[in-house]
Amino acid sequence: AIVLACVACYGITLGTTDFFHDDRLIIAENPLLHLGWLGAPGLFAAGYWEAIDGAGAHVQEYRPFLMLTFLAHIGLTGLSAPPMHAVNLLLHICVCLLLLEALRRRLTPKTAAAAALLYAVMPVHTEAVSALTGRSELLSSALVLGSWLCLEKKPSSRRLAAGCLLFGAGLLTKEHAV
Repeated sequence: AIVLACVACYGITLGTTDFFHDDRLIIAENPLLHLGWLGAPGLFAAGYWEAIDGAGAHVQEYRPFLMLTFLAHIGLTGLSAPPMHAVNLLLHICVCLLLLEALRRRLTPKTAAAAALLYAVMPVHTEAVSALTGRSELLSSALVLGSWLCLEKKPSSRRLAAGCLLFGAGLLTKEHAV
């Protein structure tokens, strides 16, 4: 039901073929993404907006893991918006299912499912799912929720390592992970 609700709400984004607003600047016109994997070190050295606006960028944000996902995506499917929208939709579904698992551990199964279903269709997620640069919200949420689930109880050394790795990736995806 959660997957179907996500697709019903956001499946229309799969038909979007152009890059709009920040998507055009951050992804389509980003010179570091056009270098292929040679641009990867630059993604770690530059801020989120620096590749576009230079060192005097009006906003100083650091999101190299997010930018690596765009670099990998362009390497796999080219500079094409529909596959990127599909990844955003899949990430939203992943976040909803991770939330379901986190809630299931605390609430009755029906209450957890209802809450996760409500979260899946909330209009507040529209920008995160439909804007390609909204991937930062989706990816950081998935990484932090995954980390939380790994670290929730006394974790084994493998779960501790996985949880710390997921949280670290979340921190390098969007500042809200802090």
